Amino acid sequence: MNALVFALLIGAAAAQQLAPISNAVTFVNGVFEPLNLPSGASLLMGNIDTSFACGDSPYGYYADERNDCRIFHICNPYLFEDGRVESVQYSFMCGEGAVFDQSQLTCVEQFAAIPCQESANFYSRNEEFGRV
Repeated sequence: MNALVFALLIGAAAAQQLAPISNAVTFVNGVFEPLNLPSGASLLMGNIDTSFACGDSPYGYYADERNDCRIFHICNPYLFEDGRVESVQYSFMCGEGAVFDQSQLTCVEQFAAIPCQESANFYSRNEEFGRV
């Protein structure tokens, strides 16, 4: 019986110590993140520009220069039965200290990447998708 009471007290103490952490998680999870980015993206990146649009871009990966290439988008054109084509946009963020390098089509450490403002010069890399 004493062991059961001791276990309950330890469990209650552990739950009280975890309460601030779970409250922080609830707060972060309750915030809408722009571009459907992961929870907490705004806390890490600050203000996120949401103006990127795939438009008529072919399938591919695109660095988001307005977000300092810390975010990239995958544009996936979809052909409907009636002949309409609409792009579906998926957005991702690179890990801390990394940026999307359009010339390599991957996230790399910032010192190893091309300058972000040159990314549009490498959008043609996306034309390589689907080639044999």
